Amino acid sequence: VAFNTEVLAALETLILSETGRGTQLEAQAAQLEAQGADLWAAITTHTGQLDALSDLWAAITTHTSQLEALGDLRAAIANTRELLEQQQVALKLQVDFVQRQAFVRHHEGIGDLRTELVEMGLLIGEFHKKLDTAAAELRLRQGAVDLLLNEVRRSLPEPLSPQALEKLPRAMDAMYADFEEVFRGPSVHVTEVVKEYLPDVLALDRHGPIVDLGSGRGEWLELLKDAGVDAYGVDLNQEFVEQCQARGLKVLLADACEHLAGVSERSLSAVTAFHLVENVPIDRVIELIDLSVRALQPGGLLILETPNPENLVVGASSFYVDPSHVRPLPPGLLAFLVEARGLADVETRFLHPNAASNLRSPRDTEPWSGDLAPLVEAINARLYGPQDYAVIGRRL
Repeated sequence: VAFNTEVLAALETLILSETGRGTQLEAQAAQLEAQGADLWAAITTHTGQLDALSDLWAAITTHTSQLEALGDLRAAIANTRELLEQQQVALKLQVDFVQRQAFVRHHEGIGDLRTELVEMGLLIGEFHKKLDTAAAELRLRQGAVDLLLNEVRRSLPEPLSPQALEKLPRAMDAMYADFEEVFRGPSVHVTEVVKEYLPDVLALDRHGPIVDLGSGRGEWLELLKDAGVDAYGVDLNQEFVEQCQARGLKVLLADACEHLAGVSERSLSAVTAFHLVENVPIDRVIELIDLSVRALQPGGLLILETPNPENLVVGASSFYVDPSHVRPLPPGLLAFLVEARGLADVETRFLHPNAASNLRSPRDTEPWSGDLAPLVEAINARLYGPQDYAVIGRRL
C-alpha cells in the first residue's frame, strides 16, 4: 500500500508536472501561433511588395524600351536632318543652275525680240520707200494732167466759164482710179472685204432701194446686184461712174449730200458709205448722217466704214497716202455722231487686222514671258490691229 501510495503520489506529481508543461506548451503554441500570424502578415506584406516590385520592374522594362525607341528616334531625326541638309544643298545648286539658264534665255529672248524689231524697221523703211516712189509717180501724173489741161485751155478761142469747166473731166478722176488699184487693192480683194456686210442687208425688210455713197469701182453694187437687191450708187468721180455704167450698174454722177437732200423721206432701205467720211470736213459728215436719217425707212441701216486711226500705222502714216483724205475719225467720235443724230442699236465693228505681221509672243517656257507678253500684245494691237472699222446704226 505504501508503495502504491508513493507510486500514485509520483504519478500525481508527474501529471501535475506534465500539466504544467502542457500549459507551458499551450502558451508556447499560442505564442508560436501569434508569431505565425505575424509572420504570415509579414509574408503577405512582402508578397504585395514583391508584386509592386514586379510592377515596378515591368514599368522599368517598359521605360527602358521607350528610352531605346527614343534613342532610335533621335538617331532617325539626326539622319533625316543630315539628309535634309544634303537635299537643301542640292536644291540650292539646282536653283542657281535654273537662274543662270533663265538669265541666258532672257537675254536670248531679248535678242530675238530685238532682231524682230530690226526686221520690222527694215520693212517699214521699204514701205516708206514704196510710198515715196508712188508719191513721185502721182506728182508726175498730176503734172502731166495739168499740162494737158493748160494746153486745152490755150487751144480754146476764149476762156472757159465755170459751167463749161465743170463739164471737163476732173484732173484727178482718171488718176484716182489707178490710185485705188495700187493702194486699196484689186477689185477682187475689195469684193471679199465688203462681202461681210451682205447678211446685214439681206436681213432687212426692204421696201426701197439701197444707195451706196462714193460707190467707186462698184464692188459693193455688183454684190448687191448678184444677190437680187435693188441698189444704186452715187459718186463724184466721172471715171468711176462711166466704168460702172459700162458694166450695167446704176450709178449717178452727183455729190452725196446733194443727192440725199433730193431723195424722198423714208424711201431708202439702207445707206452705205465705204471710205467716204474721211474725205469730207466734220460738218459735212454730220450733214450726211442727218440726211441719211431723213431718207431711211424705219428699220433701215446706215453703214459707214473708214480707216481706223487707233492703229498707229494707219493713223500716223497710211491714212495720209490718199491725198483726198481730210482727217481721220476716231471710232468713238463717229459712233457718237451716229447715235447723237438719232440712230439706234449703234454698233462699232473693228475690221481687217494685219495679223500676219504680228510679233511673236514669248513662250511660257521662256524667261520673263509674263512681263514681255503684255508688251508684245500691246505692240501688235497698236501696230497690226484692225486697219478699218465700221459704225452701223438703225433708224427707228
